[in-house]
Amino acid sequence: MKPNLHVATPPPKPLMIFDGDCDLCIHWIGRCRQATGDCVEYVPFQDSRAAALFPELSRGRCENAVQLVETDGTVFEG
Repeated sequence: MKPNLHVATPPPKPLMIFDGDCDLCIHWIGRCRQATGDCVEYVPFQDSRAAALFPELSRGRCENAVQLVETDGTVFEG
């Protein structure tokens, strides 16, 4: 993943935005949750919190790739 942009309001801990309707995404997010525990928050882009917290991240961007928002506001996409 490479950094693509910054958000104005960074989260208190890293936050992964993913496609909550994609079975493959859901599977891999489950595996990631096992590895990261509560160190990373996971939110599907379909959750209204994602759009409200990060208006810089378009729906199209989130539909095409997961978005990892770091605590300094850096966004990695992959």
